[in-house]
Amino acid sequence: MTKFETGFLLGRIPYIRMGDQTDPLIVINGGQGFVRKHSFDRMMHDAKRVARMLPPTQGFVLIGYDQQLDTKATTETIVSDYERGIREMKVSAFSLMGISYGGLLATRLAAAREGWVKKLILVASAHKFSENGEIRINRQIQFAQQEQYYELINDFAAIFRNPLLNLLLKIKLWVDRNKLPEKMNSGDVIVRYLQLIMQAEPVDLTSITARTLIIGGELDQFFGDGMMEATRNGIVDAKLEVLEGQTHMAPVECSRTFRRFLTEFLDQA
Repeated sequence: MTKFETGFLLGRIPYIRMGDQTDPLIVINGGQGFVRKHSFDRMMHDAKRVARMLPPTQGFVLIGYDQQLDTKATTETIVSDYERGIREMKVSAFSLMGISYGGLLATRLAAAREGWVKKLILVASAHKFSENGEIRINRQIQFAQQEQYYELINDFAAIFRNPLLNLLLKIKLWVDRNKLPEKMNSGDVIVRYLQLIMQAEPVDLTSITARTLIIGGELDQFFGDGMMEATRNGIVDAKLEVLEGQTHMAPVECSRTFRRFLTEFLDQA
């Protein structure tokens, strides 16, 4: 899939559209979309990673994050912005996928507009962080408040299942440590995104009518410890696929397995 276009929803939320289907899968990106400064080169890297999880011919729109998030923003205003932006693309009922942090927002969008989202996919995500995930997020908030970017990113350098990938990330992080301030978003923006989801009112899972697939690693450091199961149990029509022994980075390390499950789910009428 080589055809793509870039732009901004509402003039401020970046997106990349891959393929030319009239009914593309809508994908809300993970937290890297607001932790690092936006660039379409960086976002294209994320889009290619998404493409590896999807059927080869599946078109999609990868949506990022407002880089100048209003200080009064809430999860409700963010979800409302996504809704307005998606409506600008003139899609009717559609399939929605959220990756990691993006899954928290996708869940709320599916709950807020009954019947609008026909299929919901949560990749390495759930309706809220696990207890261990909340501990990690609070630590990241502290690092971001002090603009300790090396420590913030280093916190991710031990969450791959493959120790070699953890080592490679640590090496790359050390080599790039002096360039991090110019690559990272402001600490205020990072903190704002992390805090607003932590402080948000619980989402009403029973209001989600979309057929739902939740897929992630058994040892997910942010959404494990039974949280994906709790999300599955709260949604009327939900299926859970847990990859044994895998972590939060399962979508990267097991993209072929994800493609198999996602192809099957998306092909269902």
